[in-house]
Amino acid sequence: AFLLNRSSDLLLDYIREQGGHITLHDKSPAEEIYDTFGVSKKTFKKAVGDLYKKHVVLLQENGIELVKKL
Repeated sequence: AFLLNRSSDLLLDYIREQGGHITLHDKSPAEEIYDTFGVSKKTFKKAVGDLYKKHVVLLQENGIELVKKL
C-alpha cells in the first residue's frame, strides 16, 4: 500500500463513489472545485498530480478517470 495525503484520499474516494470517473479536471473553475471538495484549485491540482504520479488516475480532456486494476 502507498500513502496519499488527505486531499488525495478524499479525491480518490469521490472518484470511486462517482463510478470511477469525474468531469472535474485542472481546467475546471475554482468555484466548482471548491463546491465539490471544499478545497482550493491549487490543493485539488496537487491531489490530482499525486494520484496521477502513482498511476491511480488517468487525466482526460473531459475529466479524471480511475485506472482500471486488472
